[in-house]
Amino acid sequence: HFPDSGDPVAGLEHVHSLGERGGVPVAVAPLGLDVLTRSPDERVARLAAAVRVIEAAGRLGIPRLNAMIGWLPPKPGDETADGSAVATEEHFAAAIELAGTLAETAAGAGVEITLETHMRTIHDTAAATLRILDGVGSPHLRANFDAGNMFSITHAEDADEALDVLKERITYVHLKNCRELAGGFDYHWPLAGGDLDYRRIVGAIV
Repeated sequence: HFPDSGDPVAGLEHVHSLGERGGVPVAVAPLGLDVLTRSPDERVARLAAAVRVIEAAGRLGIPRLNAMIGWLPPKPGDETADGSAVATEEHFAAAIELAGTLAETAAGAGVEITLETHMRTIHDTAAATLRILDGVGSPHLRANFDAGNMFSITHAEDADEALDVLKERITYVHLKNCRELAGGFDYHWPLAGGDLDYRRIVGAIV
């Protein structure tokens, strides 16, 4: 992650220059694209910006962009469900069309895009992520498995089931732990200290 100057390509160039200065190549950078609840004009503008970022990643030699392509908040008056739990067929069709454009651009740029299993996005669960990946069918669109995120999503699979669903589609992983406490979920725990057994999860990933 890096500060947003308003120009995502400039941000990408900045973090790349930091990596070069320190001799640490950038392995992955973020690609945020909130479009599913936006107006048609906003969708077009945000997609054009995302295409510029993907092309810049290819030019800079950054091999992977980790994406969140659409936030779906709870319906007004109902805070019990969000993300894929409230997604319509139209939402999934739009997400697949969008992801297809991103994957096509990524193929031309020689980079990979991963969809992160992230709360409040249309790809918050393994099943929802797989639906989009299958709908696109590109080797340049893969999955970022984040068991920590999924732990706090009531309609998501547990880690073992999610791994079984996504399997070889996973090419990037986020490791974070969490504890379920009274009133919510607390992510301020080391990997060995939360409710998730990362020794077992990492073993299963390998």
